[in-house]
Amino acid sequence: MQSINVVFHINELDKWPQVISNINNTVAAVNMDSSNISVLANGASVSVFDAVPSPITRKSWTLNKAGVKIHVCRNSMKSQNIDLAALPDYVQEVPVGVLYLVARQSEGFAYIKP
Repeated sequence: MQSINVVFHINELDKWPQVISNINNTVAAVNMDSSNISVLANGASVSVFDAVPSPITRKSWTLNKAGVKIHVCRNSMKSQNIDLAALPDYVQEVPVGVLYLVARQSEGFAYIKP
């Protein structure tokens, strides 16, 4: 199995099922011990964390247990009036989502936006 470095970007709430499916397929096909897979949620997509738990947050928790890192943009959380303290423990906030994406790409991560 191959090793990869990839960041999945989601900014639309209705795209979560597709992103979850893409990541599940990726996790099943790569060596997770030597791969780095992360998700960056910003824009409207962060509203999924306003009603924890939800089907999407349960699926993202399962992905995290498989080694996928879940990140949300602090600016998007604030603009959606979502309390950062209410985030599940497995979700990591980043100050500026776009800068997180730039940093990962400069580190050689592939960028996927369904």
